Amino acid sequence: MAAPAAVSRPLPWGLTPGPRHRLSLALPHQRLVDSSTFRFGPYAINRDEKLLRRAGEPVPLPLKAVETLLLLVQSPGRVVWKEDIMRAVWPDAIVEENNLTQQISLLRKALGNGAEGGQWIQTVPKRGYRFVPPEPEPVPEPVPVLVPVLELGLMKLRWILAAVALIALTVGAGSRLPGDAP
Repeated sequence: MAAPAAVSRPLPWGLTPGPRHRLSLALPHQRLVDSSTFRFGPYAINRDEKLLRRAGEPVPLPLKAVETLLLLVQSPGRVVWKEDIMRAVWPDAIVEENNLTQQISLLRKALGNGAEGGQWIQTVPKRGYRFVPPEPEPVPEPVPVLVPVLELGLMKLRWILAAVALIALTVGAGSRLPGDAP
């Protein structure tokens, strides 16, 4: 039996399907470099390198903090349950919620505030955490350009001169009779 064909449709928050059906964050006002790099504000985090960069420079973070951020960034705007984060980041260990809280604290210090003064990572009480993607910058509406009266006069003058030249050429060409010497 053949596998069903993939349906291509837009996904929320600029998510685009990447190779091997992974989801990659591609924010509208930023370019996605490859399927393993997520960009937000001045930051880029690479899933394969497990490295966070700010404006191209590495941001020193423990591996567990980077893995936590990767989980959150891959689910922008959605709550990621504390239990799910702890199972993914510490798969072979029993850890307390305090360990996760410490990693979130380190991330918040490293990331600072978001572009509009808000936080990149929101706490959802008794549930988990949510990565808040930056809003795309609004595109200003085009402002109608008013042509100054002087320029409008010059434009009219150009059209009039072009029309007069066309008429002169037409009249000059039509005034010759067949058989007349050129």
